[in-house]
Amino acid sequence: GDFCSKGFPVKKARYDLGFKTDPLGNTLTGCPLEEKISEMQLLKRDGNTIAALAMVMLDNPMCPVTGHRICNDCMKIEPLPDQFLKHPIRNYSELKAELDNRITTGFGGTITVEKAWSLGFDHVAIAVGAGLPQALAIPNSLAPGMRQAADFLMSLQLSGAAKADSLANLQVRLPAVVIGGGLTGIDTATEVQAYYLVQIKKIKARYEKLGSKVREHLDAASLEILDEFLSHAKQLESTDDIQGLIHKWGGVTVAYRRSMQESPAYKSNHEEVAKALEEGIFYAEAVSNIAHCKDKQF
Repeated sequence: GDFCSKGFPVKKARYDLGFKTDPLGNTLTGCPLEEKISEMQLLKRDGNTIAALAMVMLDNPMCPVTGHRICNDCMKIEPLPDQFLKHPIRNYSELKAELDNRITTGFGGTITVEKAWSLGFDHVAIAVGAGLPQALAIPNSLAPGMRQAADFLMSLQLSGAAKADSLANLQVRLPAVVIGGGLTGIDTATEVQAYYLVQIKKIKARYEKLGSKVREHLDAASLEILDEFLSHAKQLESTDDIQGLIHKWGGVTVAYRRSMQESPAYKSNHEEVAKALEEGIFYAEAVSNIAHCKDKQF
């Protein structure tokens, strides 16, 4: 049978007995889009590459967007312009858009239920697995320098803080520690690292435009942070070893109370963890947070 598409039954051809589970405890239910995987592999084996792609697109016409990760986790799929859907794409550059020119969209905001239907969607799935941010039950968990991961991610996306012309007040410093071994923690770690580089470049560019007069309006703690950002931005301009530089500054560490293999992120999507490590994220295993010791400035 086409197990990749229909799932792996406990006993061959006996789907009524349920599905097998992998070594990580995930139920092997098969492709959520019921793609014709076996037929695709057969066509690809025989060298019919275009036919193999066409076979997949019978059930998943948006496969260029969903990619390989559709089997592991949910992906936000934005509708593409008609010219990309009705005509061949000959240049990949046509799909790219500068971040500063993009309009931040989101369901319930710029995209309503009615607009979703008009865009050709057949159903809407409300995936609310992340839940509400939870404060850590430790002393000083909400002190300056501490922030909820979900709050950071929402602020980053909704405020457009990564855009060059954004005035969003979203500040991060290195070294940074993300507590928790779920996919939200992994996502937060990679986003903090990527955003930090954007942040220090923006600070340096604006400081050079405004001049040193801005220092007159800052307290000692803010001046220390400003000088740190300016120093890091200058170092960034003079090296090609970005990952090494980030590690020199302390980098970003994911801290989890158990081993990496026992973490929810690894069990749900080990590829996400692997990619984070490739990007230079540190991973501290078997550590528990007891308290947050406040800096002398606060």
